[in-house]
Amino acid sequence: HKNNIALTITYLDKISNSTHLYWLGPFAEARVDFSRISDFKDGYKMNSVSLAAFDALEQELKFQTANKKNSKWKYISLADILNIDNSFLRVGDCLRFRDTDHFSTCGEEFVGLALKEQLKNLDSQPTPTD
Repeated sequence: HKNNIALTITYLDKISNSTHLYWLGPFAEARVDFSRISDFKDGYKMNSVSLAAFDALEQELKFQTANKKNSKWKYISLADILNIDNSFLRVGDCLRFRDTDHFSTCGEEFVGLALKEQLKNLDSQPTPTD
């Protein structure tokens, strides 16, 4: 994935000359099978392999974008905004994923509110092209 990230950065460098650009990073996917209810005898938990894989991806994204502070685009870590950990799958009555990799309605509401707050913060900061 290192090469794909580098290619994406090159592309963003190119297109950011004509637009304000933010790269919103990935989020860990649940990667659980809800049809196997016995898998949840210890509670509703995210797949630890998925968490580790997406964490490694996030760390590589942060590493490769760290020297882009003066770029005309900015990387925003969705992982940092959502703070997805093992307990993210279920909060109260909300199962935040409806399947292995799609948010449920209440999960979308949670993500939407978190992103709305982040977007408010972006409004008060200089844009990458300023």
